[in-house]
Amino acid sequence: MAEIKTVDEKNFASTIASGNVLIDFWAPWCSYCRIVGTVIDQSINSMPENLIIGKVNVDDNAELAAKYNITTLPTLILFKDGKETETIQQYIRFSGKEKAIWKKYGETLKGIIESYAPGRRKEIAMHPNGLLWAQMDGVALSWMNAYVYGRPVTERAGYQIETNAFWYNALCFAIDMENKYGPRKSEFVERWAP
Repeated sequence: MAEIKTVDEKNFASTIASGNVLIDFWAPWCSYCRIVGTVIDQSINSMPENLIIGKVNVDDNAELAAKYNITTLPTLILFKDGKETETIQQYIRFSGKEKAIWKKYGETLKGIIESYAPGRRKEIAMHPNGLLWAQMDGVALSWMNAYVYGRPVTERAGYQIETNAFWYNALCFAIDMENKYGPRKSEFVERWAP
């Protein structure tokens, strides 16, 4: 079972210095942070024993949040022996266990991608052109949008470039992994490959 610990500016460097450490940058007022925190708590028993999960409250550790350019919450960053990784792709590069990681996380990633199919979500969905369209009144849907006093001030409806960049990366990665390690004739690849 992984270990969860509170991390602050005093113990951050020693916490990430060796091994695999997932840092969760969060704040008590952030509703999405509570959701991610619940998922982590519920998944802790299935996580590798050598994983440390560090919880950094950005309200109490502003300098640390600034150092890692935390502009949206929650933000999860994986460190391996003190070096920052950013994605499952990076985790695969560091561990060299591509097949095992895809086996563990592939269904989850495919499920996330499937959730953006037309008709599944009202706030964001894939359009026939393959891009994600985002819009929800009264909600800033991207980290590029701003809140002031809990109210969105820069709601942007449309094909947000930052969202679609991650979307394209996720699709390419998932299709590549599914082609390598999924069934010979994958319904996922047939549906999502260009």
